[in-house]
Amino acid sequence: MGPDTLKLRCQTFIDGELAHILLAVDRMLWETNEHAREHAQRTARQELHHYAAKRTGRDLPAADFDALPVWVEHPDRCEVECVGGPHDGRRMTWNSAEPPLV
Repeated sequence: MGPDTLKLRCQTFIDGELAHILLAVDRMLWETNEHAREHAQRTARQELHHYAAKRTGRDLPAADFDALPVWVEHPDRCEVECVGGPHDGRRMTWNSAEPPLV
């Protein structure tokens, strides 16, 4: 992934273990199109919901995933930013090649 791509991270604990998905999005689209931003956030939450249901073999309520925050990874700035949820707007930086668990 290059500088024109951002990664959205959505995560939660499932059966005591951290589960997450990463969704690549076009930086320009993310920064300029609110509808595309909302769609990408919804998609990240839905992907995590599908992954969790498959992993557990249970029918998990989609509403439990609808309120999860989505973190935007900005690799060029070594920063993640939360969009949605109780930490909306929160930013964190890291000093290594991999972003922290958020």
